[in-house]
Amino acid sequence: MKYLRYGLLFCTVLWFGCRPSIDEKELAYTKIIERNKPKDGFPKPVGYVNDFDSIFSVTEKNKLQDKLQRYDNLTYNRIILVTIPSYYQYSSIDDFAKNLGEQWDMTKKEIDNTIFIIVNLAQKEVKIEVGSTSENFIQDSIKEKITENLLQDALPQNKLYDGFDKAINKLIMARQKSTF
Repeated sequence: MKYLRYGLLFCTVLWFGCRPSIDEKELAYTKIIERNKPKDGFPKPVGYVNDFDSIFSVTEKNKLQDKLQRYDNLTYNRIILVTIPSYYQYSSIDDFAKNLGEQWDMTKKEIDNTIFIIVNLAQKEVKIEVGSTSENFIQDSIKEKITENLLQDALPQNKLYDGFDKAINKLIMARQKSTF
């Protein structure tokens, strides 16, 4: 009986002592973010979900990343989500959005086929910047409605993942409706 208690105690200590305190994917993502911080202060892209403001959990990032990658693979149109803590060297979210593709060294064709969703939670601002290929399909009224829903529903209720997941779905649906 004595050995059984010691055995259970040993297994318990071993179990809790050997488990990592932070999720391995979270650690890897954090390392990627840190490694991609440029010297001039402007963030470099890390994928379809560029969570520079750390508002999503690892699971949420992975779900959004997978959805956006599948969409790109099927349609050759990109949706890139960017969360930022500041506008870096720019004065507004509009200036930041206009220069994002160029700062990330994207070609004209890549920029034209990309929809950027840019979020600054500190300023409570959301900007949807649409490349020229999608401009005819994603009208300003659609962008305004999506932005309004995010600002009125998702941000105040702290349902960020759900809000952005719905916003992405609406952009995908608007883009698909127009191509059929």
